[in-house]
Amino acid sequence: MRVDLSAAGRISKSTLHSIENGQRDVTLSEIVALVNALEIAPSKLIRLPILTPSNGHTDAAERAAAQVRKTEIP
Repeated sequence: MRVDLSAAGRISKSTLHSIENGQRDVTLSEIVALVNALEIAPSKLIRLPILTPSNGHTDAAERAAAQVRKTEIP
């Protein structure tokens, strides 16, 4: 499925390009427009990175990620 996010979300193509390339931050109103255009929950669009501890032990990071997944809004 292809969605013209610039038309459906009322966000210009140049704005989308800047967001995709990390040249600017996305605003809350743009997030709302995007999730409405894509017909998805905001939690599907926004994923916080789970960082691996510097000591290499991933158990705590995996538990934290599992906890975040349990509390996501469907």
